[in-house]
Amino acid sequence: MADVLVQRARLVTMEDRKQGAGPSGDRLVDILIRDGVIDTVGPSGQLTGLAGVQRLDADGRWAIPGLWDQHVHMTQWALSYTRLDTSSASSVDEACALVTHALRTGAGHTPTGMLTGIGHRCAGWSQQPSVAALDAASGEMPVVLISGDCHHGWANTAAQDLLGVPRREDVIAEDEWFDIYARLDALPGSQQEAEGSMDLAVRRARELGIVGIVDLEFARPWEQWPQRYAAGVGPLRVRTGVYPAR
Repeated sequence: MADVLVQRARLVTMEDRKQGAGPSGDRLVDILIRDGVIDTVGPSGQLTGLAGVQRLDADGRWAIPGLWDQHVHMTQWALSYTRLDTSSASSVDEACALVTHALRTGAGHTPTGMLTGIGHRCAGWSQQPSVAALDAASGEMPVVLISGDCHHGWANTAAQDLLGVPRREDVIAEDEWFDIYARLDALPGSQQEAEGSMDLAVRRARELGIVGIVDLEFARPWEQWPQRYAAGVGPLRVRTGVYPAR
């Protein structure tokens, strides 16, 4: 990892925090980073004699500690880049229209053979989701729409059959849904679909200033992350949760 000198930055300091005041920002500093770790912070222009160090001019921008997201299901976030975004839907008809449009434009050609959407929140809808409405929009193509909080799945008849779900006309919710959700990960091509977007998800996190996460994925993230690092994903610091079954 290349050494970097960040020049002319303004710090949000711990002293500012202790005093309950906003950041003073009345002085510019240079920050020397060696091998990914902050080595030295000093008044701007006083860190000299640094040959071969990449320089980045902050031009008075704020520098804060790297952010940690303490609760992430990272595989699910990566998958959100490949799944149909249904967060804009405010009714059954709008959600179904998104599905119909996606299928017409070829979005159903996924590694798993199933069109999966995520993001809708139907609690305030005047009409609640039904399998019949989703069947009319999707035909024989397996379709599952996952709610924005991931606590229910709206599956058409073809998807119910593919996932081994007894036929039903309403959404699948809570513990019953969590068990079925795991079957999505077991579909042929599911890992290809998820890992194909992992590098993008990590890069997007880093663009937001996130340097570390706590991954609470239900799979085996402590095994997955070393494999991702070896494949060139990152850098990103990761801690993982472990559920009782593990």
